[in-house]
Amino acid sequence: MRGNGVKRIGVTQRVSTQFHGQPHDCLDQAWADLLGAIGYEIAPLPNLAADGAAIGAYLNGQGLDALILSGGNDIAGLGDPAGSQASPRRDTFERAAISWARGRRLPLLGVCRGMQFLNVVLGGSLVRVEGHAGTRHELTRAPGPQPAYFGALPDRFEANSFHNFAVAAKGLAPGLKAAAIDEDGLVEAFFHPDEPLAAIMWHPERERPTSAADRAVLMAIVRSSV
Repeated sequence: MRGNGVKRIGVTQRVSTQFHGQPHDCLDQAWADLLGAIGYEIAPLPNLAADGAAIGAYLNGQGLDALILSGGNDIAGLGDPAGSQASPRRDTFERAAISWARGRRLPLLGVCRGMQFLNVVLGGSLVRVEGHAGTRHELTRAPGPQPAYFGALPDRFEANSFHNFAVAAKGLAPGLKAAAIDEDGLVEAFFHPDEPLAAIMWHPERERPTSAADRAVLMAIVRSSV
């Protein structure tokens, strides 16, 4: 935390080659708007080409209070080779960042692609889905006890959907628990019962305005210390 008491949140970035074919790190400006609106300072994180030790050293110098894995990009090896938007460089950076955050028990939140990548890194798997990109659907809270930071989610709620891969119940990584499911039983949110680690498949930053529940969940996850 900075000396002014404001929490500083690291947010990973997608890799885009739409600018003259050159790879650029990009982050939706809505993340700065959303985090700023709830009193946080945003720290966009570059996809460094370095080993885990160097990435950890860089992150150590950022003064982060929490880490958000943002959306965008396929995960290398899972997309369509003919039209894949995968970035092995981003995968390498985020894998090291996840290890770094978990080693320090910093709150860690995956959003959409971030949720998918967390599940894969922790030993889970994904399934390809159709009709989940650019739509909305109804979600249900999963049965069983959940962390306090998911307390703001209603029993049933509508969420946006912008993904082509999903987490099936049988593909959930060991140790993770479902927090929300869709109409087909696919996992739309999960948490780790013993770590401040959680993920959601929808994009809170793309809602206009951001829902009160999403703001409350985001604030609570960032402040969590399971």
